[in-house]
Amino acid sequence: MSQRVKGVFMNKRFFGMLSLIAGLMLFVSLLACKQETIEEQLPDVDNPVLVSINLPQRSGTYKSVLDDLIAETINYRLIVEKDGVVVHNQVYPASQQGITLRLSVGIHRFTLQALNSANEVLGEGSATRDLVKGTNSIDITLIPTNAYIEINVGWGGLENLGDFRLVSAGSFHTIAIKKDGTLWAWGNNDGGQLGNGTNTASNIPIQIGTARDWASVAGGNHTIALKTNGTLWARGQNLYGQLGNGTNAASNIPIQIGTASDWTSVFAGGYHHTVAIKTDGTLWAWGYNFYGQLGNGTNGNVANNELGDYDAANSNIPIQIGTANDWASISAGGYHTIALKTNGTLWAWGYNFYGQLGNGMNTDSDIPIQIGTASDWASISAGGAHTTALKTNGTLWVWGENNYGQLGLGDTNNRNVPVQLIP
Repeated sequence: MSQRVKGVFMNKRFFGMLSLIAGLMLFVSLLACKQETIEEQLPDVDNPVLVSINLPQRSGTYKSVLDDLIAETINYRLIVEKDGVVVHNQVYPASQQGITLRLSVGIHRFTLQALNSANEVLGEGSATRDLVKGTNSIDITLIPTNAYIEINVGWGGLENLGDFRLVSAGSFHTIAIKKDGTLWAWGNNDGGQLGNGTNTASNIPIQIGTARDWASVAGGNHTIALKTNGTLWARGQNLYGQLGNGTNAASNIPIQIGTASDWTSVFAGGYHHTVAIKTDGTLWAWGYNFYGQLGNGTNGNVANNELGDYDAANSNIPIQIGTANDWASISAGGYHTIALKTNGTLWAWGYNFYGQLGNGMNTDSDIPIQIGTASDWASISAGGAHTTALKTNGTLWVWGENNYGQLGLGDTNNRNVPVQLIP
């Protein structure tokens, strides 16, 4: 082999080795970049939150007008910004169903781009989300660049601020209805009161079923909800029949109460009873009745029950209270019930040890009794053992237990008649 040929051969080997080394260095560099990306996804933060990003697929989520867009999508690019700084920017194959990021608590902006084979943007969507501690889920709406058609896919987990229209606090859980009619719940769930089919507590809002026709909701140790068609649904603890379905078995999913479709308002009593009003103005109640809080003239006091069966007065089905058909609104406390009639008069019944009925006495009542003669009451709210109410002139009145100053009167003395609260 000539010296010239040998030199060329050696040079080729030398450059080949250089190419190999360069390739290895590039591979190591890519690994480093990959590690950097992972570290970016999993930052070292004190209170990290998990964010599940659901990437759009051809079937299911999107309408047919977007089929071509989804079909042409080869990759997705996800960009996440916090306080104007990009904290995540990565491309994912369209075959991937979703990804999970670990981000810090705070407001983030998510931008999702659909890319074709030439990495051209076919469409994109963005959303701003206030991430809270726990697991968050998000679907991002895509808008095709050539059609500007927005497809509503909504959010999972906590939605946009201002999206809730109604909320009710139970004893140790919360339930709410969104503007789209969906039902959400969080908190304690030992009796199945969240209604998601489990008895596991949740520290973030979770959607209950897929129905979008919920109208109102109320919570105690159980949950009662109305649908827009006037039907009544319940779930949670049921030891005293407070669900009203004819049994005393708890339920961790919403179950319909009877077949009536003329319910108009409902209140899940503080502990174990429920009261509701129908469209014809009649009043109904069920559940625990030891103190006469149902208002049907019976109670579980042993003096009124020779057998000493304290639960004999309870009812596990709705029973009508009297014959009046002019009830306007109701509120149930721990063991007492407050109601307003259409003429503005105030009525109360049940437990009265602390004067929470407001009739000037401390004796229980198992039938509705009128509180005073005023006919200008506008709204009511019953607490555990105290009561608050507003008059039509905007004045606030309070009575009942005051051990913790809950009446706001500057002392801790109980009251058995309504007292005006003047700040």
